[in-house]
Amino acid sequence: MSSSWSFKVDSQIPTTPLFASAFADWHNLGPKLIPDIITRITILFGNCSPGSIYQINFSPAGFEEDDDEYLAETEV
Repeated sequence: MSSSWSFKVDSQIPTTPLFASAFADWHNLGPKLIPDIITRITILFGNCSPGSIYQINFSPAGFEEDDDEYLAETEV
């Protein structure tokens, strides 16, 4: 199974610092920006470079019972 997605963001911030904060520093920003979904991100291996391994802890409140029904309906 594979998938891809893309989106365009217009910003006054130059691309290099925007990329650095959006991807390389996501382990710090994610829990601050969406604390109701992501409670903590821990770097298990690496130094935020390609190949690094992260543990992402999601909030129990971010998962609804309706999601269970949706997943059951979409299973192949």
